[in-house]
Amino acid sequence: FAVAASFPFDPLQLPLYLAMAVGCSLVGGLFVWLFDVVHDSFGSIDVWPPLRPALGGLAVGVIALLVPMLMQWTGLIPDADELLGAPAIGAGYGWLQQVLQPSGLFPLGWAGIAVLLVLAFGKMLATTLSNGSGGAGGIFGPSVVMGGMVGGAFGTAFHYWLPGVVPEPSAFAIVGMACFVGGVTHSPISTLVMASEMTGNYDLLVPIMLAEVVTVVLMQRWRHYGKQCVTRRDSPAHVEEYSLNALEHLQVADAATLGIQIECVPAGMPLPRLLRVATEVTHSVVCVRSADGVLCGVVDLEALRHSFFDEDVGALAVALDCAAPFVAVKATDSLALALEKLTASHLPQLPVRSENDPNELIGLLHFQQLLAAYSQELLNRQAPASLLTP
Repeated sequence: FAVAASFPFDPLQLPLYLAMAVGCSLVGGLFVWLFDVVHDSFGSIDVWPPLRPALGGLAVGVIALLVPMLMQWTGLIPDADELLGAPAIGAGYGWLQQVLQPSGLFPLGWAGIAVLLVLAFGKMLATTLSNGSGGAGGIFGPSVVMGGMVGGAFGTAFHYWLPGVVPEPSAFAIVGMACFVGGVTHSPISTLVMASEMTGNYDLLVPIMLAEVVTVVLMQRWRHYGKQCVTRRDSPAHVEEYSLNALEHLQVADAATLGIQIECVPAGMPLPRLLRVATEVTHSVVCVRSADGVLCGVVDLEALRHSFFDEDVGALAVALDCAAPFVAVKATDSLALALEKLTASHLPQLPVRSENDPNELIGLLHFQQLLAAYSQELLNRQAPASLLTP
């Protein structure tokens, strides 16, 4: 599009852009709702399926005839012959160009605002009838036109109210088409870049970002694309990136530190001595053994170091009193099982016991090690797809 060479930015315009974004959100929500209603209505018509888009095309043709008649009847545009079919049959980019660089086709003042809104809602109705009936076509172009028209209407109104603050109303048309498309399609980043590239101007990045945030937040409940996932995590194309099934294919031995000496203390060790042990070891847990050598508990040293004890209680407490029930994993267990045990026990580390002797410890598994192995597995799964990318 051909636009002004520059758009002077004034912070006082930001509340006006905010108001325009709210208006675009309302119009965008109406567009999505109307499209769903029309789509469901045509789907319920019991006719030969190819006739449904034919009926939609007939309705679009009626709109193309009625809009110019409405313009002439209301006196908004005395000679509306050039508008014939513009809001329905044509793409509408030429009329959007008239908003961005007026050439006198549209009337001034409130009449011009009314023309822009009539064209926007005419485009909305024509798009829902053509696409909702099953006709071929998308919503990108119509959404750009609708957003530009609505934004231009707001910009024109603000220009007449506050000409010193809004010297160039076409700036609102650019921001309007970006935030409208971004809100309807839930793609704010791409439409922000799109608007800047289509106009060849980056003076409006801050207003566009503000308007995009408002429209996307307000339109969270309305989605034109019914199968569009809420987040990347919900997308079937990316399910492997977030799937915990990856942990099922990894063993504790793939992540744990094995072959190290694990500190074990007797169950009857007094608390003061246990606190001294906590300052001497480098790992986060200490295992507790009963008098007959059976592992019977795990002490979380991090929690122990940050605990405050009454002196009398500290003199009576022993290691077993401070220990959680013993829990451990084997080197051949899956990391999925290890994650389950870490979550249930609330321990920062899990002891790794021998395959043959349940009372022999051979290593430790830290939660951070589990996460690192999981992340590496996801990268390995994505590697074949990335190799196909030129």
